[in-house]
Amino acid sequence: MNYILNEIRIYVGTYKKYNEGNLFGKWFTLSNYDDIEAFYDDCKRLHQDEEDPELMFQDWECPPIFDGFIGECHLEETIFEITSLLEAKSDDDMEIIQNYMYLTGIPLNEQTIEKAQERYIGYFSSETELAEYYVEETGLLQNIPDEVAMYFDYKAYARDLDFMEHNNHYFYNY
Repeated sequence: MNYILNEIRIYVGTYKKYNEGNLFGKWFTLSNYDDIEAFYDDCKRLHQDEEDPELMFQDWECPPIFDGFIGECHLEETIFEITSLLEAKSDDDMEIIQNYMYLTGIPLNEQTIEKAQERYIGYFSSETELAEYYVEETGLLQNIPDEVAMYFDYKAYARDLDFMEHNNHYFYNY
C-alpha cells in the first residue's frame, strides 16, 4: 500500500451544486484507489444525480512536495505513478528531492527525482566543509607535499566551486 497516498485527501463537490449554494461533497483519500480513473469514477458516482458532473476540488490536503498537483478542477494524472516512485525513498531522500526542487524550480516528476539524486553532493555545515570534502574526493592535493598543502585556502576554493545549496544540502550545478 502506498502510504504517501494516505496523506493526500481531496474534498470533491461539483460546480453546479456550489453555484446553487450547496457545498455537498465528500473527502476522498487517494490511497483507496489504484489509479486516477478509479478516483474519478468514484467521484462521479457520488454525484450521479447530475447528468455530467463538473467536479470541483473544494479543498485538499497533501505533503508540500505535491503542491501544484491538485487544483480546483485538476488532479495531475501522474500523481499515482510519482507516489509509487517516492514510496521506496527514505525521509532523507525526500528531503533531498524537496531541496532540489526548491533550488531549480523544476516540478516534481520522474526526471526531477533522478536528477536530484544524481546531482546531490551531500549535507555540509558550510561551503568550506564542502570544499574539504571535494578536495579529498577528487584527490586534488594528493601529489602536493603536506608542508605546502596545509596552506591551501579551502574557503577561497569553495567560492569558485560551481554548486547550488539550500538548507545545507549541496548539489552540482550542471
